[in-house]
Amino acid sequence: MYFTCYPERVIATAWTVDTDAYGKRAFVYKHRDGVQGIAQQLGEVLAKDLEKSLTPDPSPKGEGSDYYKSGTERKSEKTKEEREAEYKAKFLKTAQARRMKEIYECYRRLYDYEAKEMQENTELRKELNRLYDEYVNAYGPFG
Repeated sequence: MYFTCYPERVIATAWTVDTDAYGKRAFVYKHRDGVQGIAQQLGEVLAKDLEKSLTPDPSPKGEGSDYYKSGTERKSEKTKEEREAEYKAKFLKTAQARRMKEIYECYRRLYDYEAKEMQENTELRKELNRLYDEYVNAYGPFG
């Protein structure tokens, strides 16, 4: 189960085994600051994840590293396979960030609807689950 493997990813301050709002047996997670606290904490977590995904790794620094060589020297030392792998890694990072943004936007639509209407939106929940499952299959869990 995801939450037992990644407890730091749970947006809650307490949990129990009980029934959910629809009478099904479930883990019930609670946040001492209610819906506003959940929204704020989730926004912070997603913002950190997006920043982490969009921030390039720093260049290595130190004597003898490629950092001090000219761009021409660095480029000529790389093989075609290395350049292709580098391009693919940059592309995947961008694609990953796009998928994270899709998940965030879907979550916001779901949150806005359920907070306003005070009822479950099963279609948006299914969409959010689908987007997250696709993300996990492609990149692994957030974090």
